[in-house]
Amino acid sequence: MYYIIYKITNIHNNKFYIGSHQTLNQNDGYFGSGIYIRRALKKYGIDSFKKEILFYLDSKEEMLAKETEVLQQYKTDRTYNLKFCAMGGNTREKYNKKKKAAYIKKLIDNPKSPIGKSGKNNHMYGQKHSQEYCKLRSEQQKQFIKEIKQDPIRYKKWRDKVVPRAIEQCKRMSEIRSKKVKAVNKTTGEVLNFKSLTECAAYFNISASSVAKILKGYSTAKITSTSIKLNNYKLTN
Repeated sequence: MYYIIYKITNIHNNKFYIGSHQTLNQNDGYFGSGIYIRRALKKYGIDSFKKEILFYLDSKEEMLAKETEVLQQYKTDRTYNLKFCAMGGNTREKYNKKKKAAYIKKLIDNPKSPIGKSGKNNHMYGQKHSQEYCKLRSEQQKQFIKEIKQDPIRYKKWRDKVVPRAIEQCKRMSEIRSKKVKAVNKTTGEVLNFKSLTECAAYFNISASSVAKILKGYSTAKITSTSIKLNNYKLTN
């Protein structure tokens, strides 16, 4: 695992961004997640920026400490950083629960925001992560678990936070899979009634997640795991 501090510079105006990154591949093409740097990348194009690694550290803690140290040296309006510490550019960190809920609702209600959108309105609609990306994320997660287990206190805090969410997610998925599904033949009008989403998926020999996507509005043409047989049917709950 690499723990790095990097600098990204706009070759047109010399504005720069300082960031930290934890990765198994230091050449993974990561260019930061800050609001202003992402806007600049979109405006000028990635070819207008050069990236250099400033420091290699031995742990996440050292990396974050070093990031703050470096940022304190660059307090200038020539930077894309929102803050000069390793906390990141979260301008809502002091929001109370009510204010956070209001802000998130504002994002969901905004048609130009990808937050809270599903089906054709979701920014990942019809797209699929590459095998290389999925493999990298899997390796990073395994390495993260391996490292965090070395600190029992930190590991317990992580589990206390993650496990309840995982259980709740499984519960929601179970409820989704158990919903009844109706398949109507577009040509003959024949109706097939399934007791659950899982039963429907088994009948058409596709994944349950594909059925869920179709019910949300995804086109069967956009889902590689759908069968030719399913193209003649329209699915509804």
